[in-house]
Amino acid sequence: MPKVKSITRLLPLSEFKLFGSLLSATSKIEKSVNKQMAIHTQINKLFQENFDGASPDVQAQNTQKIFELLEELKGVEM
Repeated sequence: MPKVKSITRLLPLSEFKLFGSLLSATSKIEKSVNKQMAIHTQINKLFQENFDGASPDVQAQNTQKIFELLEELKGVEM
């Protein structure tokens, strides 16, 4: 059975650390994008409910929720 080289032997230590940092940054960006997509999905659902003929009271509630979600969206870090 052939021996498998580990990634640390294939890359110099400085490049291995850079690779680890890039993986960490990519993970953070992916989480941020997923959070943004979830918020956009909620906003789209509320808009659709308003456009489908919700009562004025429900439209007002949905509009308020949309503004709250937009504020939350501004706070999502990239």
